[in-house]
Amino acid sequence: MMRAVKDEVLPASIKYMSLTLAYELYYAFATTSTRLEIICFLVWFQLDLAFVALALWRVYGPDQRKRIAGEMLVYCITALAGLRYLGYLYPDDREQVTAYWTGILLQLPAGWVYVYGLVKHRSLLGHSLEIWLVRYLGCFTAYGLFIWRYLNIPRNWEYVGSFWSIAVIVITLIPETVYPFLYIWVFNQNKSKVKMG
Repeated sequence: MMRAVKDEVLPASIKYMSLTLAYELYYAFATTSTRLEIICFLVWFQLDLAFVALALWRVYGPDQRKRIAGEMLVYCITALAGLRYLGYLYPDDREQVTAYWTGILLQLPAGWVYVYGLVKHRSLLGHSLEIWLVRYLGCFTAYGLFIWRYLNIPRNWEYVGSFWSIAVIVITLIPETVYPFLYIWVFNQNKSKVKMG
């Protein structure tokens, strides 16, 4: 977050966060069964909301800020309705299956967008290894939890071990694993340009 504030640049569109915010808010109440789970989801939501507010304040001018915040609110409400509809379309106990699939599919493009931005722009503006580390640890924590549940109660979590699930997890982890090496590569290229120029 500090890199976005310092550079006043984001490595990807802030609007994508409206989908993440909708996910965190909706599933805080749809999938949880204990007060601690609800609190954890809502803390996650508040951290992302704080990031969005700070990014809007530091990166965009007042006119853009209002327009983008309004668009994000519409996207978030639409995504909440979409998640509710998916729960209706594919009913299961506490919407665990739809929460799983929408969660891993939401994470899928994030790493690819960051890697693409690094390679295309060859700039570290808005990028940081700290942000990557949080994303990477988040992926492994979530996927580790799902795999642990699958190994302990396979009949309740059989979709976690499916071909498509494993494929999405692997495809998501490829850019996240490559990211720090590309970051260092771009850093070294920029360092060489400074020495030559």
